Amino acid sequence: MKYRKAEIERLNLSVRWLNSKHAKNAYDFAAKYSATDFYGLNSEVVESIFKLEIESDSIADAWLKSNFNTVGTVQGVFSENEVFILATNIFLDAWQDIFTPTKDDAMVLHNNSNTVLFYSHEHVLEIGQRKV
Repeated sequence: MKYRKAEIERLNLSVRWLNSKHAKNAYDFAAKYSATDFYGLNSEVVESIFKLEIESDSIADAWLKSNFNTVGTVQGVFSENEVFILATNIFLDAWQDIFTPTKDDAMVLHNNSNTVLFYSHEHVLEIGQRKV
């Protein structure tokens, strides 16, 4: 599972990886926002869900940047031992490079808001607000 870290490290993005204990906690927290019966967000705990099937990289990029707060940091969650922290503005500039090589699903939680993003390996983005 270290291949994701190696792929993302090659991007030189100033990513900080969580240690195994913190990564497991972050994964457990993020997992409740993921649906269990389809690829996407869990509408029981996430509201205002918007979905975009990625057909154009430039349209997806503009859509994500217009729907995601640029201030602060995000947690990118791939698995229970692969969680990174990255400045939001850097994430928004590099999200395609972060997700494309891995071809896996990922959750991204904004650390300064309730925004949550689900990226599906089927090239779908879902963004919503965590219910509090």
